[in-house]
Amino acid sequence: VKSANTDMAGTQGTAIGEAVDLARRSITDTEKAQRALIIITDGEDHDEQAIKTAKQLAANGVVIYTIGVGSTPGAPILNPITGESRRDLHGNVVISRLNEQELTDIAHAANGIYQQLNDTETVVNKITAAFAGMEQKTIQDNRLLNYRSFFQWFLVLAFAGLTGELFISEKKKIR
Repeated sequence: VKSANTDMAGTQGTAIGEAVDLARRSITDTEKAQRALIIITDGEDHDEQAIKTAKQLAANGVVIYTIGVGSTPGAPILNPITGESRRDLHGNVVISRLNEQELTDIAHAANGIYQQLNDTETVVNKITAAFAGMEQKTIQDNRLLNYRSFFQWFLVLAFAGLTGELFISEKKKIR
């Protein structure tokens, strides 16, 4: 998260629906255990599928918590290096606006809550409290690594070399 910046986004805008759909496709097991998805965004969605996909996730036991970043009237996105406002292809200043209604709708569609990121500690405490109320499950990794050892072959070759060295005379033959 610390290394995230605005240059990492390939295109302007947010596709929350695609992110939620990726989360839906990532659920592989059939167990209906409770899971949580946290979406941190300005909510300025350019995709209509987010709420529909959020309802599908809710049917699979996933709760979506949305955290809104930014302000409702909007603010320019500053370039951290130059300190100037970002501009689009036409030279217009890019304004990012917080869409609280979209984020609230997504959270309610998936039985979650919406929080605006004004105070980080308050938001973290509310999300943590919500997690505490969820069904807890211990996850175990039962994978076992079996290594095949091949050192015996090298040991046999070394032993054969040492044994062969016993039969080699150390004296030089003089003619």
